[in-house]
Amino acid sequence: MSRQPDASLLLPCVDPVLASEEATDNEIAAERIRVAQAYLACKRRQADLADFVRGGEARRLTSVY
Repeated sequence: MSRQPDASLLLPCVDPVLASEEATDNEIAAERIRVAQAYLACKRRQADLADFVRGGEARRLTSVY
């Protein structure tokens, strides 16, 4: 049986929904949080996939979206 990465590691990075031009301060703050979470999730998936390719154990990730 061959090793296979968890399917979540193969997902493309997703751009979060951005706030509109008329957004309130709270909506802009929420946008910043979504962007940061999306960036960190993508970076983690890429690191886990690289670890898998090198022969390490890939961790299962949960979506933050």
